[in-house]
Amino acid sequence: MLYPHLISAFIMIFFAKSSFACLHYAQTYKDSVKEGTQSVFLYHDGTNAHVILQTEVKAGKKLPRVLAWVLPFPSVPSRYQEREEHFFEQLQQLFPPDRSGGLSRSPKGKSMDRTIKVHDMQRVGNYQIEPIEILAEGAGEPFQAWLKRNGFQGMPDELQKIYLRKGDVFLAIKASLDGPEARLKPLQVTYRASQLSYPIRFTHHERSFDLEIYWLLHKMPKTLPVFPYLELRGLVSFDKGRWPTLLQNLFIDKHQAFILRYRGRNLNSAEFPFARLNDDPSIGVN
Repeated sequence: MLYPHLISAFIMIFFAKSSFACLHYAQTYKDSVKEGTQSVFLYHDGTNAHVILQTEVKAGKKLPRVLAWVLPFPSVPSRYQEREEHFFEQLQQLFPPDRSGGLSRSPKGKSMDRTIKVHDMQRVGNYQIEPIEILAEGAGEPFQAWLKRNGFQGMPDELQKIYLRKGDVFLAIKASLDGPEARLKPLQVTYRASQLSYPIRFTHHERSFDLEIYWLLHKMPKTLPVFPYLELRGLVSFDKGRWPTLLQNLFIDKHQAFILRYRGRNLNSAEFPFARLNDDPSIGVN
């Protein structure tokens, strides 16, 4: 089961000071940063789960030079890949229009602590990705220490403990920015999982954002999933003539496929707090 806090993304967390939850940036940065819409696409190929992530950020005047994001996963990812810049715009077009309103480097290799393992950093396009694997129970304090030592904002115990099971992995994803606003390029992560899930509960209490989340399924569930704070915005079946090339390439030997689209606005606000959630939005692999 995939656990955000992407690329949001897509992707995202960095240096010691941050006023917007899991968006991290240098202490010397004096402006403010606000996150717009996180876009998420989830599917399973029969062996691996895949997530494609993208997010939007905006500053009052100019974004920090480097911004980062930390996301929990249920296993060490096997592959990272930047995807087409306009993938989510193409995906949205499948559905009817809505009618409602200098990079820092941390030490590579094994951690000295036996409860976490820091894997080698990987460069993928404009991203630097560093996996931190949970090896055993009791990894909470070592993980917090690693975050602080590498310039990340620590996470409250109640937010991280549900993602600290043996084999779980946190990805520290960093991206270089320029200008007053940015839409990060979609990032695809491939990993082992039996659920297609997005870890929205791994989010600081004061951070709110919008969410567009898509599930690609090869078999429709008997009843459509219902998720707190998320509204079902549509269902489309596979149409080779209309679907983006990236999606068409997934269905060479498939006879049918469906995409479910859900949307949430102003999530983790006083009206829709993640602290009340018992689970992350998740659909079992069929």
